[in-house]
Amino acid sequence: MKFFTGDATFTFTWDQVVAAFWQRYPNPQSKHVLSEDVIERQVVGNLLITKRLISKTNSLPKWGERFVHGLQRHVYVVEESVVDLKNKTFVTYTRNIGLQKIMSIDEKCIYTQHPENAETTLCTRQAWVNSGVYGFSSVISSFGIQRFRKNAAKAVSGFEFVLNKLFVPETNSDSKVAAGSIKDKAKEYAKSKADTVKSKVPRPRMTSCQNNSSEL
Repeated sequence: MKFFTGDATFTFTWDQVVAAFWQRYPNPQSKHVLSEDVIERQVVGNLLITKRLISKTNSLPKWGERFVHGLQRHVYVVEESVVDLKNKTFVTYTRNIGLQKIMSIDEKCIYTQHPENAETTLCTRQAWVNSGVYGFSSVISSFGIQRFRKNAAKAVSGFEFVLNKLFVPETNSDSKVAAGSIKDKAKEYAKSKADTVKSKVPRPRMTSCQNNSSEL
């Protein structure tokens, strides 16, 4: 069995992170996620307890083809979570329920207010990877933990994308157009005022001069 642990800090409040968690799919890093369905949900005191079923694709390296020949290339993952509103903790547990003999991955994530900054959220992630393939258990587990490490980084990136989309105002094209329109109107107004001022300035009178030639 191989073990992984890592931390990530989100520059959003705990309430925002919990609210965004249920909307984190789709995102640019989640193309492998096919579907997500709520199986159970209940409120017990201050706790919100949820169980979901998530379907994901299961890409494999060439050497892994021999172990999954004839099997489906997607895997189902059970996600169980507990939101504690009183203590502001959010814990998720995930495990795959398909292809477990080849590789099983158990993950635990704990979301809490960052101890040094209450306006940010700390996520502590742990994972246990194991394989039941005789003679290849260590190799497959090592591969699994390395891939999990990369996927964890993608998961953080995808979640940050969703958080920014939900809670950070964007300077969209409409705003740029509006700003440009205001700028153009300001120029037009300045030009019209300048023309008005010019029109009020008295112009010098032009008089015709006659040259009286004297005979010498």
